[in-house]
Amino acid sequence: MSLEDLYYFSQILAAIAIVASLVFVGLQIHQSDKTQRAIMHQARIQRSMDMLMSSSDAHFVDAMGRVMTADASTSATDLGQAAALQRAMVLNLEDVVWQHKAGLLDDESLENVLHASRARFASPGMRAFWQMTRKGYGRHQIEMMEKLVITAVPTHEPTADTVATWRALIAQLTTARVG
Repeated sequence: MSLEDLYYFSQILAAIAIVASLVFVGLQIHQSDKTQRAIMHQARIQRSMDMLMSSSDAHFVDAMGRVMTADASTSATDLGQAAALQRAMVLNLEDVVWQHKAGLLDDESLENVLHASRARFASPGMRAFWQMTRKGYGRHQIEMMEKLVITAVPTHEPTADTVATWRALIAQLTTARVG
């Protein structure tokens, strides 16, 4: 083998090594992207779970029930709790929309968050509360909420007695199973 042959052979090996290292780097970037998405997903789910856990306190549930049904006994404290939940929902939605626009979140995950927000704002009490408090948000947050949540909400009268509704559904399901 001549020196020229060795030179060409070394150049071929160098080219193969470069291609192999580029493939390896590409695989590493792909894995890093998957890991980053998993971390973002976990953080979003954890944030949602934290919001749910903090809003499951009996006093909070009662307060939100009064606000959502526009109960005459709604107090300033109830509205303060509704304001805290509303702020958390708006900030969560803002982050989820940003992640979706950046291509970091799929359509289904966005729809899940929108569905929960729309369900909360389906009540007249929450829609009225939004009208009362919307000036406390930035222009982009207001536009986002009104485009994606408020105007997309199917309005309905909330059931005043959710326990009675639950029991009626159980009776229907029990009757359907027996029949």
